[in-house]
Amino acid sequence: MQKTIKEISKILRFEFWLRFYFVQETDDGTLQLVLDKDELQKLQKYRPWDELAEGLYGKALDPQVCQINISTFLNRHFDEQNAKNSVVAHALDNKELQKEQHLFTVWAKLHEKALEEKIWDFDHWENSFTLWQKSDAGEQIA
Repeated sequence: MQKTIKEISKILRFEFWLRFYFVQETDDGTLQLVLDKDELQKLQKYRPWDELAEGLYGKALDPQVCQINISTFLNRHFDEQNAKNSVVAHALDNKELQKEQHLFTVWAKLHEKALEEKIWDFDHWENSFTLWQKSDAGEQIA
């Protein structure tokens, strides 16, 4: 279960990364995921997580649409073979996952200015979060 929790946590960070960098307001005031061909190509290295982008692409986004997209993805990839006992539900209720997500939120807020200066590759984003999490500052918050 611990491996599943770590993977789900990383998937949630990936989905946040997508929204952080690629959601834009359209002329009519709705929010949409906007990716050019180069960005779409780069996302393929994160298969099957790139499906998260496909699930949001071209839709008017709001919190509910994003939540349904991530829930559908997680259920498809973790619960499909084990429909009677939801791995996703247990993972999302897990205190360790909640703690890691809280730490990630704190990290993102503390580093928002640097994150906004340019688009960080997701691997760089993850590495930076992991290093911060292990730092004195990250451990104090944990």
